[in-house]
Amino acid sequence: MNKSVFLIAPLTALLGAATATAQSAPPPYSEELVAKGKTSDPSISYAQTFDVSQAVAKERLGLQEQASVYAQSLLESGQAGFVSLAIKHTPNFKVTVFYEKGADHAAMMRAAPVEIRKYLIFNPFNKSRAKVDQDRDAIINPLRAASLPFGLEYDYETDRYSLEIPDGADQAKYTVAIPSALQTQIDIRRNALAVDAAAAYGGVFFSTGPYSCTSGWPIRNSNAAEAILTAGHCTPDSIGFSGGPTLTTVSFRNAASEVATYDYAMFNLGTNTTSRVIYVYNENITNADGTKNYMSGFTSAYYEIAAPLALTSGQFVCKSGYRTRLTCGTVVDTNYSDSSNSGNVKVSKSAQGNIGNHGDSGGPVFVWTNANSQVRPLGIFKGTNATGDVPCKNTSTVAANNTACFFTVMPLKKIYGRTPYQVNTVGGFVIP
Repeated sequence: MNKSVFLIAPLTALLGAATATAQSAPPPYSEELVAKGKTSDPSISYAQTFDVSQAVAKERLGLQEQASVYAQSLLESGQAGFVSLAIKHTPNFKVTVFYEKGADHAAMMRAAPVEIRKYLIFNPFNKSRAKVDQDRDAIINPLRAASLPFGLEYDYETDRYSLEIPDGADQAKYTVAIPSALQTQIDIRRNALAVDAAAAYGGVFFSTGPYSCTSGWPIRNSNAAEAILTAGHCTPDSIGFSGGPTLTTVSFRNAASEVATYDYAMFNLGTNTTSRVIYVYNENITNADGTKNYMSGFTSAYYEIAAPLALTSGQFVCKSGYRTRLTCGTVVDTNYSDSSNSGNVKVSKSAQGNIGNHGDSGGPVFVWTNANSQVRPLGIFKGTNATGDVPCKNTSTVAANNTACFFTVMPLKKIYGRTPYQVNTVGGFVIP
């Protein structure tokens, strides 16, 4: 049976020739490297992923950002009747706003940026956001009480749940545990479940004793100390950067019992410094299984950090991690749960061979901006799905066909709700 467990990557495994993924520390930070990053063009990768022209890709990336800002504003304003927002890239670009039947959706239309209005579809919905969350909990809680490994995904378009269970699992045990009133809304499928893939600039490899991880975002913690935000499940009391400092002061790390819900750590920089950049690895390496993860249009370099953004269903997002480098996919659920996740974000539909692997945890998850190829922070990499120690392998060159492999994200806003902090950006320190 495939189980969702906490795993971290031995450093020897990452550096061994069999994996073909060994890499040295990034070059020293320089303005020249930042300028090199500004030459990248995310529209190239988007165009290849969704089979559109580069001009259309550039337009859609801008529309995606507008739609995500719009969703964030509706949530933060407490817009009455707003349920969710979903971005669709194929066969045509559209933005669907789900709202409770009877609510004033005209007010939501007026609040929308002019640029995306012609792409908006307003879809009346039979449930409130609170009801969707209530039903999720009604499914999740008995499965956890029965110690059954699972993955639960929800699609607002169809108003249906997809329950992932391991190969070889007894489906009858799941059916008995699920409330009868919800059983007709659930499709059951078999798939490998998420495995936490453990892993002084964000995006840079570091070691935790015999193990390896990836650093996330430069922040200022609630004590006003500058720190590095990374995954909590793979960090002991110090982290050592390859060719760089060793950080020993932990300002916050969640308890082991909380890792499914909160999985982050903040390591103070002390006398060390970072900047408003992350390092993104995009190298034409070959994975151990022969697949490649290279993303056209980008160069390995330091990239400036713009203002954070909320995670939105349908977003085309990317992550940078030590083991699988730069990989991208689509947000398929913003409130995903399984044996190792409680209310996190699930990213799938990647055209790359391995969307994630051991060693990537803690790495930055972001969207690109069209302006100078800056990155907008979304969260940190938490885990990926694997059978045993073998990561899920995508088999199609068409991203939309690859729905089995995924990685999970710990959103910045969720972390902020537990431990207030600010992200270091080109506009100064800002609340995520």
